[in-house]
Amino acid sequence: VGFSLDIARSRRFVYTVEAEDAYHKYLNPTLASSLNRHEVSGGFKAGLLVGPKTTAYLSYRRGLIRYSAGKQSHSKSHQVGLGVKGRLAPRVSGTAEAGMLYRFYDLAPVPGDRAIRNLVSNIALAYEATSRIQLKVRVNRDMNETTFSSNRYYTSTGARLEAGYSYRRLALNTHASFQVDRYPEAVTISALTAARRDDLYGSGLNLDYKMRPWLSTGLSYTHMERHSVFLDQFNYKDDRTAFSLRLIF
Repeated sequence: VGFSLDIARSRRFVYTVEAEDAYHKYLNPTLASSLNRHEVSGGFKAGLLVGPKTTAYLSYRRGLIRYSAGKQSHSKSHQVGLGVKGRLAPRVSGTAEAGMLYRFYDLAPVPGDRAIRNLVSNIALAYEATSRIQLKVRVNRDMNETTFSSNRYYTSTGARLEAGYSYRRLALNTHASFQVDRYPEAVTISALTAARRDDLYGSGLNLDYKMRPWLSTGLSYTHMERHSVFLDQFNYKDDRTAFSLRLIF
């Protein structure tokens, strides 16, 4: 559960206050003992209107992670960032933010550092080529919790490109993505000692039909692959098909 509140103090300054509370509960007992956790975060953004529909802002976020099933990886974090959002060019809109994440663990891990610093980013842009064709690009870098050996987290860096075409009530979208997951600590498995790295590839297609202004349906297909530079046992292929029904009020 979370909330976000925007406050306009004048024609030039905009402030945002936001918070989020999340519980992660795994059904698999092995994963539950390692990954069941409670995450709380909150922060603010201080923005300056640099155009009629464009805001440049400075952000700060405080985060807490508490594991509930015995894993000793509790941590606190501070994240600061600088970004811009809104109408960035005549046909380009979206958000671009980059910053630094500082995380401090309650207990000193073995191996690894008690305090870590990492670059994080989130760039999501949309380009309106014509009234019917839209291109989207997203680039992100983030940290994720893990159960892999002595590693407490891994860093994900990825990019996604989408192309969409709409005609009357039909909308066709296709996408392709690539992501690299890097684990900080070297481990030994099957006589191999190295830091794990996984490359993930994705592609997909979806077709939506708007039956009413407030009602639409769609079909989608997504193909995903993971190729591990560390060991082949982490490789997989996944094909997903889905049917959706959306109500908008």
